[in-house]
Parts: sequence; C-alpha cells; structure tokens
Amino acid sequence: MLKFKVSGLVLSALSLLLALAGHLAQAGDAISSDRPDIADSPDVVGRGRLQLELGLAGDTSKIEGQRVRSLSTPFLLRFGLSEDWGLRLDGDGRQSSHASNAPGATGWGDLGLGAKWHLGDGDGDGDGDGDRSKGMPALGLLSHLTFATGSGGFRGLNKKSPDWQWTTGLSTRF
Repeated sequence: MLKFKVSGLVLSALSLLLALAGHLAQAGDAISSDRPDIADSPDVVGRGRLQLELGLAGDTSKIEGQRVRSLSTPFLLRFGLSEDWGLRLDGDGRQSSHASNAPGATGWGDLGLGAKWHLGDGDGDGDGDGDRSKGMPALGLLSHLTFATGSGGFRGLNKKSPDWQWTTGLSTRF
C-alpha cells in the first residue's frame, strides 16, 4: 500500500500557503481546472500563468478472481502561452497496485506533454463576453503525447499514439 508520512508542521505550512493563495487571487481570476485524469475544459489558464492541479485516484476491481486495488496521484501543470494557447505537462504520479494473494507494485507513472488551443468562448452572440447562458458551447482542441517514462511495471502502461481531442464547455441551459 502506498503510504505518505506528513508532519504537523508540513500540514500547517500547506494550509497557510493555500489560505494566502486564495487571498492573493484577484477577483476577476476564475479558475477553470482540467481535473487531472478526469475531464478537460475548453479553457486555458491565460498568458504567463502557471496552474498546478493535483488529484488522488483509487480503484478496486476484480480481475481473474482476484481483488485488485490501485492508487495514483495524477497531476497536471498548465502554462499559458497566450489567452488562447496553453502547454501542459501531466502524469499519473506515484502509483500503487495490489492484488489479493499476490505481491504489490509501487512506482512512478508515465509523463505526457500536450498543447491546448481555446477556439472560442461559446457566448452565442459574438460580443466576446463569455456569457455561456445563450446555449452555445465553448470549444477547445487538445493534442497530447504520453511517453514511457514510468518505473517498473508502470512504464508504458498508458502509452498511446498521439491523441487529438475536442473539449467543450456547455452553457448553464443544458
């Protein structure tokens, strides 16, 4: 099982950092996260901005009669080249997989690089205000490559050929 040891001092420092980050954010700064390993929005973070997204993913399944438990810590680092273009570095982070009646495995997942092009806000009337209440989706195009950089049995586990994906953000009317 993957174990993390965190001291009270580290937790206090992280809590203070999160509180300060929220306080320092400007009122007009809306965060549109892509939620690592879950979903992708059509938005980019904006020119010169850096956004780190972290996750914790767990799964329990039955494979060939054995219960298999998996845990991973996916991450996504996004950097805005412009208001419409962004770069991404992502990975599955630290991974752990254990089957009943079998030894487990722990290691690091593969890394990926990508780029996203925000094609439009989907505001419906073309005034550029980003008001998605008019029923038009926002659109983005995401290109992604995964490299077999992981350790042990996790190396190349999620390796795919180049991937192109449309991302959309639906309005509040749906």
